[in-house]
Amino acid sequence: MKEVINIKPPEHAYVKTFYGMFSDLDHLEDEHQTDRKSPCAPATNIYETDSTYFIDMALPGYQRQDIQLKREDDLITVCAETHTVRHKKLQRFFRQEFLAGSFTRSFLLPDDAGEAIAKFADGVLCIQLDKNRQWMAAPTVVQAITIQ
Repeated sequence: MKEVINIKPPEHAYVKTFYGMFSDLDHLEDEHQTDRKSPCAPATNIYETDSTYFIDMALPGYQRQDIQLKREDDLITVCAETHTVRHKKLQRFFRQEFLAGSFTRSFLLPDDAGEAIAKFADGVLCIQLDKNRQWMAAPTVVQAITIQ
């Protein structure tokens, strides 16, 4: 599994200022280690309404139990792993394009991002974060988020 870049909370303000809110920390890692790109990094849409932030991640072929979602302070991380389907009766493949592997994507959250609610349906992970609420958790505690 891809290692998560480790940025301490005091450095988050610098990263948010330089790269913006919802910065994908993978691009920071890739600037320094270009040989570690994951072929399984999913496409992600991030958008907002007046009251909510949304993170939608395309995860076709994944099952709910393959996905882990956690939050630590102002960082939300999605980890998942998928496996290649083996066909015992086949002698050879002419083409095999289904990828197997794992990925980890982490995003810095805005200061006003509240509690996260996650749903997984039809191959799309939808994460909702209420605005204008401070997230109430003890400092540096990792919270596992249940995916509905």
